[in-house]
Amino acid sequence: MQIHHALVHLITLGMVISSALMIWKGLIIMTGSESPLVVVLSESMELGFERGDILFLQMSKHPIRTGDIVVFNDGREIPIVHRVIEVHERRDNAQVDFLTKGDNNPMDDRILYTHGQLWLQQHHIMGRAIGYLPKAGWVTLVMTEKPVIKSVDQTARQIHSSSSAATSSSTLSKSARSLLRDLSLRHPLSSPLLLPSLLADPHLPSWLLLLLSQSARPHDALRVFDHMRAREVVPDAHASSALLTALAKSRMTATARKVFDQMTRAGVAMNTHVYNAMLHVCLKAGDAALAESLMTRMDAAGVPLDRFSFNTVIALYCRKGMQYEAMCVRERMENQGVKADVVTWNSLIHGLCKERRVKEASQLLREMAMAGVAPDHVTYTTLVDGYCRAGDLEEAVKLRGEMEAMGMLPGVATYNAILRKLCEDGKMKEVNVLLNEMDERKVQADHVTCNTLINAYCKRGDMTSALKVKRRMMESGLQLDQFTYKALVHGFCKAKELDEAKEALFEMMGAGFSPNYSVLSWIVDGLCNKNNAVAVLAIPDELMKRGFPPDKAVYRSLIRRLCKKGFIDLAGNVFNEMQGKGLEADCLVYATLACAYLTAGKPVAALDILNEMAKKQLYITPQIYNYKSSCKFAGDGVLQFQTKQCRCDQKKTWEGRSGCSRLDYEFLRLRGAASRTWIIFMATHEHYS
Repeated sequence: MQIHHALVHLITLGMVISSALMIWKGLIIMTGSESPLVVVLSESMELGFERGDILFLQMSKHPIRTGDIVVFNDGREIPIVHRVIEVHERRDNAQVDFLTKGDNNPMDDRILYTHGQLWLQQHHIMGRAIGYLPKAGWVTLVMTEKPVIKSVDQTARQIHSSSSAATSSSTLSKSARSLLRDLSLRHPLSSPLLLPSLLADPHLPSWLLLLLSQSARPHDALRVFDHMRAREVVPDAHASSALLTALAKSRMTATARKVFDQMTRAGVAMNTHVYNAMLHVCLKAGDAALAESLMTRMDAAGVPLDRFSFNTVIALYCRKGMQYEAMCVRERMENQGVKADVVTWNSLIHGLCKERRVKEASQLLREMAMAGVAPDHVTYTTLVDGYCRAGDLEEAVKLRGEMEAMGMLPGVATYNAILRKLCEDGKMKEVNVLLNEMDERKVQADHVTCNTLINAYCKRGDMTSALKVKRRMMESGLQLDQFTYKALVHGFCKAKELDEAKEALFEMMGAGFSPNYSVLSWIVDGLCNKNNAVAVLAIPDELMKRGFPPDKAVYRSLIRRLCKKGFIDLAGNVFNEMQGKGLEADCLVYATLACAYLTAGKPVAALDILNEMAKKQLYITPQIYNYKSSCKFAGDGVLQFQTKQCRCDQKKTWEGRSGCSRLDYEFLRLRGAASRTWIIFMATHEHYS
């Protein structure tokens, strides 16, 4: 009888386990994810999700977008639940890369990825969150608790505690938490109708502003900020600094300045973190004057400057070439008891190397060691690059040896600096030796390495080697940029392989890069050198056949180069074709043609061009004015072109001003070659204060 009961229990247990496995396998098939259910283990996604919440995952064919919550595993024992903050699609193979971040973490997940990994690939993603069940995973959490999990939790808590003035999760109501979870699973601010209900809770606006700012959604964050201002809701310092940082990362520096002024008027508690975020904006904008005024305001308000504040200002001064000011900030840093770290020294060394003051930079390296700050890869790479740019390859190699002696293997940036100098000196044998060394040490070449090699081979006319590097570049998944295509076009033109140069031009435009004046000039020069300048007229038609309709910039470049080479009639034909296609010429085209006609002794044609320019009310910009202002032509029956110097206050430039100048054409006297007439072209600028 006991055996019978035991068999019944055993069969029942087996059926339960089998049913569970069948349900699990069914969920896997339905959701397309290898793990349809996951438990949130850390606090990195609070306040949206807490530890113990169960998330339902799905792997659909729909692409993952910025703002989606995903579960990824890049080889670790425990998968991670975080939000996608950036999606990058490669043009060459359409592969999609992802960057993730915890909503409650101050930085992205690159510190959590495998060493050297900057992005997640599609195969790392286990699923996308489509639903949740709060607190239902606590049993699993307790049963599967491991030391690894504890360390992750401690790290998350430390990161959370280090961020100042964070909104406490206990202050949010249950309905607000539920709304936040629903909002997180959809995209933040997917509907404007959610804003009024969100802003009604006194604790939600700042948290929502923080969430959107850290999720790389600055436009949505600005919308929330505007609604908060309209309701006279003041964001806290943590959310304010996050918004300014997000605007700085998105290069929305002008908007960040306005937002900062609005924050000041709204009464935001301006602490060190808020000022640091605004100093970061100044760094991105290169505005040293605003940074100085911010430091003055911090001193007046009694807000202390920390190491980040000083380092940001020093980096800004070094970028602007203001080394003396940077050194003064470092002295003030020491006087206030803030010890300079490796970032401080690296900024100062980089500033000196940028100005070719490598000996002074080396002296800073010695002072750095005396101060007890150990140099890192960036320090040595900066100095190696500085010596290479200064032409001292021997000293650069010595520094690389010193770097290796300290146990730091050179990275790809270090190799790139030496490779560039070797290529400039034409030492291709040494280049091959260095490339073999990179292969032996498994240092992966990047696009800078490949572009350096391609440019060197193209300058030497070795297009076979240049194309080999290009193929390796594409096979490695590296993206060809505008510099790559420019080097190839230049190399083919130099080798007099104009058909291949045109193919490289078409490939360049197919990749989304517009050819500039230099690229088209090389092709025009190549055709002119082959006594085939007429073929230039066919370039717009060839572009049209390839599906790249020529724009104003293409026609402008062709006209300018033909005029430069002396083929003025052909330039006029291109100009007529440009107008026939409905493209309006700008003032540079008209000024170039007029100057070319004057040089060729055709004053009537020049007068026609200038009259047409005046009818269209086109104004000569200061750049064109200065470029074309000093033209004097001697000889009987030839035009004399004179201009009046424009008066302009140095503090008020002509650039970017609407209606900054008015051009008056005064043709005082006109006479032909037979009657010895001069045309005096006077350009007078009215200065507007």
